Amino acid sequence: MQRAIGSFRLPLEFALTCTAFFSPALAQSPEPLAIPVSQAGWFTFSGDTRALLAFNTELDGHTADAVADTGVTFTSIDRAFAVRFWPDTITPPSVAMSASGGTAAAALGPVVDIALPTRPTVRRRAIVTDHTGISSAAGHPVNVLLGMDVIGQGSLELDLANKRWRFGDTGMSWLGFATVPIRYSAGRYLNYVEIDVEGRPLHLAVDTGYDGGLMLTTQAAVGTGLLRRGRITTIAIQGLGGLAVTQMLIPSNLRIGKFTLSDLEVQIDDGGGLPTKWRLDGLVGLNFLRRFHIALDYPAGTMAYTPTDLPVPKAIRSTIGVQALPDGDGLAIVHVMANSPAARAGWTAGGRICAVDGIAIDNSPQHTGPNPWNVAPAGTRVSFRFCDGSTKVLTARNFY
Repeated sequence: MQRAIGSFRLPLEFALTCTAFFSPALAQSPEPLAIPVSQAGWFTFSGDTRALLAFNTELDGHTADAVADTGVTFTSIDRAFAVRFWPDTITPPSVAMSASGGTAAAALGPVVDIALPTRPTVRRRAIVTDHTGISSAAGHPVNVLLGMDVIGQGSLELDLANKRWRFGDTGMSWLGFATVPIRYSAGRYLNYVEIDVEGRPLHLAVDTGYDGGLMLTTQAAVGTGLLRRGRITTIAIQGLGGLAVTQMLIPSNLRIGKFTLSDLEVQIDDGGGLPTKWRLDGLVGLNFLRRFHIALDYPAGTMAYTPTDLPVPKAIRSTIGVQALPDGDGLAIVHVMANSPAARAGWTAGGRICAVDGIAIDNSPQHTGPNPWNVAPAGTRVSFRFCDGSTKVLTARNFY
């Protein structure tokens, strides 16, 4: 998933241990939606249609900022939040969980009652991990990552083009929707669907904790021919296991089953972005999912979908090539995108920017979205004052 973080977007990938789902190829163009949609239980959001599935929930009566993440197997509570309310129930970190960006140290946490709208209260033992990195990249607290141990008890309906989503019941009839089966690995820890990408059937997880479009293994990318379909750069993603860097390109169009999608970023991972235990061809994220109205009915083992008729916003592309996170009164550079103006000028991770074009960095909560200087029109000269007092000038350029 991608959230504005003061400069460019730092994609988030909250995968932890095992994940979510997809089955046979999106092979048929479904009929138009033919049933009225109930207004009950919708979570709505404004701004970016790739916003995380963030909502407020209650754990044992304590209000928590949560994210519904189908890329997480077991519901995770942030360590600081858990220590605040259940200090006597947390064990020392004793398990290394496979996660994007590496491994995440996890501990057994409290058994909690989780209140969800339109569903009965669920009682589960949570794990406890450190959410500091993902909260910073998301731009808001993430006290709880609601995992498949809870989400998978019912359905999840995504109508992201209309900026809404909700938890639902199982067994609903989706008239006018095409369907594909949700498949499971041994032990049912991992679920996925098969999606036809450029004529090649791929096993892909559906991950609502990833706000990008499509992430593939190197082998899958080679097999689909995508590595020859555009200029390649790199991009960093923030996972529970830390930062991971993947290759990225945006093909002018991409064949997904019977559909042709445009402006869909494709990340190619050769280790770090996709947890190794998944053994899948990749995953799809929110920027893919927003192009369809989707219902994921896990108990029924079915994904229902129909394409949206709303226009898809054009991909936001950096023309400077800097990914950074707020750091005090400045921005700390965490990645410099390959072949970008910043990379050509020799910039590296670790520097701190305090002003751009004479304007001090604004890290206030009201400042959201990518900074204009990082998506400036090609040819624009941008002046940077680093926190060590040095000044550097870059010229914006379309580099991918």
